[in-house]
Amino acid sequence: NLHFFLPKTYIFKLPLTSHTMKKLKSAEKTTELKSLHYKVQLLLADIGNSIGYQSWIASNDHNRTVNGKRLGDYSLPSLPKTMTQLPPTLQETVRLIDVIWFTKSGEPIATFEVEKSTSIMSGMNRMDDLYEINKGDMMLYIVSPDKREQEVKAQFNRPHYMHNHNLHDHIRYILFADLIKSYQSLKLFGHDYAILGPISHFPDGTIADQR
Repeated sequence: NLHFFLPKTYIFKLPLTSHTMKKLKSAEKTTELKSLHYKVQLLLADIGNSIGYQSWIASNDHNRTVNGKRLGDYSLPSLPKTMTQLPPTLQETVRLIDVIWFTKSGEPIATFEVEKSTSIMSGMNRMDDLYEINKGDMMLYIVSPDKREQEVKAQFNRPHYMHNHNLHDHIRYILFADLIKSYQSLKLFGHDYAILGPISHFPDGTIADQR
């Protein structure tokens, strides 16, 4: 610390330039968004564990913390054995999906990509890759800030998803505000992924439970 070595007459504060201020604000916003991303992952994993599934959180996020809670403590330590049968490149893709709910037998029943600011398409592609070799009842959810709802709908209605009717019937989106507000009740009253119906939207924006 320079204060220990400079006489008082030399101690001064450098003014922050507008460029420096912009960089600081940008860094703060990035930190805030990342924290929100991890919080949403934690909520989703906790809900899944509470309603009878085994949650997986992206392997590169296991050591992240939210309010002192380590994300890895809410996740399986490694992917179920059912996933080790996949080709290595696909295994790596699955490891990076933000949250997956597995049944006790190791089957993926719901996948979630949290898209607070990154490309929505990249998250959808990761889930789509798993869906293509594991078709069935598995649901695919994009979880996003409310302000990105129109972006999500636009991606959901791209030709690849619109023309693949089976896949189109298995994709939904959830808004951050709805998830955070409903978190406790989802944990308490859920028995399976159907509990997400009241807060999940079809590609056209309608609520799943309203059809």
